[in-house]
Amino acid sequence: RARPRRGAPTFVPGLLAAAVTVSLGHPSPPWYHGLANVKVLRPGENITSIAGDIYKVQRSSESAQFNTNRYALLLTPGDYGDAMLQVGYYTSVIGVGSNPNEVRLGAVFSTNNVEGGATMNFWRSIEGVTMTAEHVVWAVSQGAPLRRSVVENTLHLSDNGGWSSGGFLADVVIGGDLDFGTQQQYFVRNADLRGGLDCPVGWNYVFMGVTGLDATH
Repeated sequence: RARPRRGAPTFVPGLLAAAVTVSLGHPSPPWYHGLANVKVLRPGENITSIAGDIYKVQRSSESAQFNTNRYALLLTPGDYGDAMLQVGYYTSVIGVGSNPNEVRLGAVFSTNNVEGGATMNFWRSIEGVTMTAEHVVWAVSQGAPLRRSVVENTLHLSDNGGWSSGGFLADVVIGGDLDFGTQQQYFVRNADLRGGLDCPVGWNYVFMGVTGLDATH
């Protein structure tokens, strides 16, 4: 059986195809190419309008909680000014900078649903952003984490007295007060709480690896 000559190149089919693509000046499309439910957003675009159109479809606990729509809003690095993005079911807002400070906007928020509370506000998330609004409302229950982000001012975990039940914060910095409001249970992990802590209900909260707490809390 013939053997390759010493020094002869060996090609792996997948790598060869990639090499041909690059050599012809046609780079492979990004992984999200053709996925209509993945929105890659950039500073200067009307991201509030884009997110608002999605929210209109995904806001109702009656029609959206069990639908098959899934959305990811990927925010490329930059300053989005005071943009406010309201999210509903099956929607994730993700800053894709190397750290949260590279993606700045007013807020990503979730308010009471049509029933007047947040106990059915499931399946939504925030990650990798810095939120600069004076007040950020993240009124949710299970399956709705806020991770790897910075809230420069006050974070409210319920909305205007509406009931809320459970949530998860991790790897976050909160510059203002953390207001648990009506939350019945919550898990906070690896957080830097630089303001006050308000627990008017305080049923069942767990803090792990959190700085900024003292005996008075």
